[in-house]
Amino acid sequence: MKLSLRISCSSKEEAAYIFNALNPDNRNVPKDLKLELDIQEDEILIVLESENLRRVRSTVDEILSLISSMEKL
Repeated sequence: MKLSLRISCSSKEEAAYIFNALNPDNRNVPKDLKLELDIQEDEILIVLESENLRRVRSTVDEILSLISSMEKL
């Protein structure tokens, strides 16, 4: 399964802030998951790929939870 997320932010600065918060999670990725993060202007691009649907779902939940908690700051 391959899933692509495009997160549109209100500014380049907000995109950079979220990207930098997510980027450390990209270092210790389980072997059965491929995770790519990219930033383009005011958008963050995330590509997840795994044969394990639960792994993809839990990773998406984690990413969205982190972004949600950052919005409250």
